[in-house]
Amino acid sequence: MVGSMAVLRAAVADGNLAIVRKLISNKHTVQAVDPDTGWPILFYAIKYSKTEIIQYLLEHEYKDTIQRDFKGNTALIIACRYKNIQAFNLYLRRFPQSFFLENNFGETPIFVAAQNGLRQIVSSLLDLGIDVNIVDKEGSTLPGWTPSDWAYSSDIKDYLNECVNALSEKKPIKLRSDSTKSSTASPYYTPPKLDLRSLF
Repeated sequence: MVGSMAVLRAAVADGNLAIVRKLISNKHTVQAVDPDTGWPILFYAIKYSKTEIIQYLLEHEYKDTIQRDFKGNTALIIACRYKNIQAFNLYLRRFPQSFFLENNFGETPIFVAAQNGLRQIVSSLLDLGIDVNIVDKEGSTLPGWTPSDWAYSSDIKDYLNECVNALSEKKPIKLRSDSTKSSTASPYYTPPKLDLRSLF
């Protein structure tokens, strides 16, 4: 069983739907989970962004059951963790009732989506009426933070990483677009040279 799971996982990673279909014709293979993580093959298809395989699995193999791994993660949480918006939307259409399910740590899809700055997913879930004031079982890593706080924090973190990379490569820092600014303004900012001795 472990060997067949490894072969199936490799076929999914390669995006080879024909081999995947052949391998899962044996129902024991498709129902097998990774012995270390508890991941069903669907989670690997989500991780590797193999949309055609995800669609096939949802239409033919996982059409009636919400899958979970050993940590209680659902496919929606895995899609958010790997920033796979397409998989998220496909799974949500198939299992709309799964948007509020939490894992063993109290994380829900909106929590993980917000942590990863997935505004489109956060917006979709807010449209479904999800509670924006949720926190995980630890109270999140910063107590009291909501998904909106995480999305803002993630966006700032990504921008700061871009700035650090630009500075280390001695390139100008590209400003984030702002619709209120004039279109004639330069999209780049070059910081003035700073003499650190002036700070002491």
